[in-house]
Amino acid sequence: MAELRTLIVASDQKRRTRLSRLCRTAGLHPVGEIPFDHLSQFEGSRELVLLDLRAEDRTRVAEIVQLLASTPVIVVCRHSEQAEHCAELLYRLPAVAVLVEPITAEQLRATIPLLRRRFEHVSTLSAESEWLWNVLSSIGDGVIITDAHGRVQYLNPTAEALTGWTLTEARQRLLSEMFSLLNESTREPAENPVERVLREGRVVGLANHTILQRRDGQEIAIDDSAAPILDATGRLHGVVFVFRDVSELRRLQRHNQRALELRQRLLELLHSLLELRLPEALLSNAISALSSLLPLELACLYLVEGDFLIPRWHAITSPQLELLVRNPIPLHASLIGSIVQSGTPAVIANAQQDPRSYYPEGLSPVAHEHLIGIPMIIGEQQGILVVARYSTAPFSEEEAEIVLLFARYIQLGLLNAELLDSLRRSEAQYRELLDWLPLPLLIHSKGRITYANHAAAQYLRAQNPAELIGRSALEVVAPEDREVARQRIEALYRGEITVAPPRHTLLQALDGSRIEALVTATRVRYAGEDAVLVVGIDVTEQQRLQRQRERERRAFEIIATAALQSQSQEELCQYFLQETCRELGFAGGSVRLLEGGHLVPVALLGPFPAELFPPAPLSDERFLSAYVAQSRTPIFAPNVDAYPFTEAQRQRLREAGVRAVLSYPIVGEGGALLGTFQLFHPEVLDLGEDATRFFSAIAGALGVALDRLRLVEEL
Repeated sequence: MAELRTLIVASDQKRRTRLSRLCRTAGLHPVGEIPFDHLSQFEGSRELVLLDLRAEDRTRVAEIVQLLASTPVIVVCRHSEQAEHCAELLYRLPAVAVLVEPITAEQLRATIPLLRRRFEHVSTLSAESEWLWNVLSSIGDGVIITDAHGRVQYLNPTAEALTGWTLTEARQRLLSEMFSLLNESTREPAENPVERVLREGRVVGLANHTILQRRDGQEIAIDDSAAPILDATGRLHGVVFVFRDVSELRRLQRHNQRALELRQRLLELLHSLLELRLPEALLSNAISALSSLLPLELACLYLVEGDFLIPRWHAITSPQLELLVRNPIPLHASLIGSIVQSGTPAVIANAQQDPRSYYPEGLSPVAHEHLIGIPMIIGEQQGILVVARYSTAPFSEEEAEIVLLFARYIQLGLLNAELLDSLRRSEAQYRELLDWLPLPLLIHSKGRITYANHAAAQYLRAQNPAELIGRSALEVVAPEDREVARQRIEALYRGEITVAPPRHTLLQALDGSRIEALVTATRVRYAGEDAVLVVGIDVTEQQRLQRQRERERRAFEIIATAALQSQSQEELCQYFLQETCRELGFAGGSVRLLEGGHLVPVALLGPFPAELFPPAPLSDERFLSAYVAQSRTPIFAPNVDAYPFTEAQRQRLREAGVRAVLSYPIVGEGGALLGTFQLFHPEVLDLGEDATRFFSAIAGALGVALDRLRLVEEL
């Protein structure tokens, strides 16, 4: 054991002398002998403190902990009762040993190795813990950590902002006491994911359309998930709940058909922006890019410094606007400052009429000043992105959404840069952080997966992360998307790009199931090698809803066009068949309307003999159309051989050369049966849930259109 530099602290001079001799006998090197009152003034280095603690020193425990927290401490007590009190009072020190007089040099030597190892271990854990909290605090999503009983132990600043609770107020509370989760559609209470994780011990996600009701009663749409915090033995110690405000994203999804071309241009710009690693370059280029994306006269990013908003990056179209982007704006006495303080994006038409609008000396209010302000967090600073237009046309809803989306992607780029910096600083600590985050992450090197967190294993239906290690990165991509994924990966490895922008990708889980995800990939160094960090966000349900809305919109578009162009029921049904078959990929079909107890064909399409479609008696269920009309039961049979038809029905389909069929009753507005329609195909088809919903939507719309056309014909 090397001679440890040892500081001896004792109020009594004789005790200091005795302990100094004991140290030398034990092979230690005393570097000072001081009374306790001089401890705060000692500036020399020390590796160990030998402390003679008296009974009257108990009242100074807090001071002792503060002064000696950075050094292993051996406390010498005069009797066992005092030793027990010392152990209770000094438990907060990282490493402390208590010895009872009389002590020997052998006892001292035997105590030191274990004490030092404990100190090193605790110091390492403390540093890792501090790093982890710093990272969690800087993540743009809300993070809440609970203990094994569901009581809150930690909220990061984003979670504080989203819930309206501070960490001090929330600590030791149950999540159910802090906020309510509701179903956006039904307004019924939604299950708290933390409670479900505690019950089931696995990663769970929020139900779709979840609303968080804040402390102040305000409601925000959120998504994401919760994951268990497990130790090496699998014992559950708590839950990490990660969530984000998706209110604007939901709103964007509801209007996603608008400004499609504009958003495509946005993604092209973001592709180049996200390749910029330095925040300064990212922000300055982003402002210029935004001004080229929309018809703007001004785009400027202000940062909060004290009581002012300082313009940092800007783009203007006229020298007359130079004063606006060169002068500070009062934070507490301006319209833009009020938007920053509210924390809520604002779209303001004719801002010059607002008494809070601020104009620097020498600049008069401009007529028709329309602006958008979006509060942002840049690093640890508050800021605001302001865009302005000086014309008669205020910003449209779509343009406001684009600016907001742009701002979010810029923040994503900044967060991405921070995470990469964290990875470079400490791969091991970064890995510990990511292991239990409920966001799927993979790292692959030379095309093979070298790291996967627990969320990725759950997401890709693996039993554990180890089951993914060593697999080809392309193995988890669906075959139809592999070529594009391969090109992105090769571009990253060659160094042509450093960030592959978010792309909708179809993934293939280990059990063969398909998952739709928004995938971002970034070139990194991992384990000393060039690698690619892949982050996936599950958008399966969002895409399903989007396709459903698009299908429904397309269904009503087909019916509306048919109704406008048709002069008779026959024309309407023929147009309906043509467009529906084209939409779903069927070769043909028929529409039969009810007339005097028979289902009479009024429209026929495709390579199917007309003689096989005679009028069918409503009571004759050998005809598929009659069975559907009588039972009012739709039939979805993309594979005729796999559907339980009667033998007579199956024979008629074979004669017509039909291998796939969809059939649906046509019902009018009052619920009266109007007829049926069928779609046919000579080969088996692979139809998903989206086709089923489209089929149902268009069938209902057809009934309404036929009803109204009949009324017109009668008039």
